[in-house]
Amino acid sequence: MKSAFALAKGGEAILYDGFGDLGDLANLEEYEGEVRRAIKTTGIKPEVVACDMHPGYFSTRFAEGFSEAVKGRLYRVQHHEAHVSSAIIDNKLKKDVIGVAFDGTG
Repeated sequence: MKSAFALAKGGEAILYDGFGDLGDLANLEEYEGEVRRAIKTTGIKPEVVACDMHPGYFSTRFAEGFSEAVKGRLYRVQHHEAHVSSAIIDNKLKKDVIGVAFDGTG
């Protein structure tokens, strides 16, 4: 159960390293603080906030509150679909694909 985040503007994205299990309070606090520092440092004002659709994840709950605070639209993404989508983007695929994700999380 690792967590990471990214900020994007235009066609560019900045990826930030993982923070470990957000069930650990210290990791959760570091994650939340780093999101806020990254926004301040980059000057990016989030208009869209995307998160896992699983309601039990700490990152999902953070995203829900954060999207309200910045008045951004919240998108909930199915966990495995996000894995496949990132593979499509990483490989610059333009055609239809069939994606299968096995990561041990349901």
